[in-house]
Amino acid sequence: MSADDRLDSWKEIAAYLNRDIGTCIKWAKHYGLPVYRIDPHSTRSSVFSFKSKIDSWFKLRASQTDPHTLKSFREKKS
Repeated sequence: MSADDRLDSWKEIAAYLNRDIGTCIKWAKHYGLPVYRIDPHSTRSSVFSFKSKIDSWFKLRASQTDPHTLKSFREKKS
């Protein structure tokens, strides 16, 4: 994974997904959005993720849900 692939904050992750930060936090907590912490034992630790991991997660989630959800996501991200 390259440096260009890395997202270094909730703000960057939310911008990449075209969602607000609260939604991304909820997705990470309840749906397994791949977000990592520098200190996994602290909820206040810096977060990061990778575009490629998020894209793979979304494709998997989309294949398991209603096709209209995927269409809606694509419209918002464009």
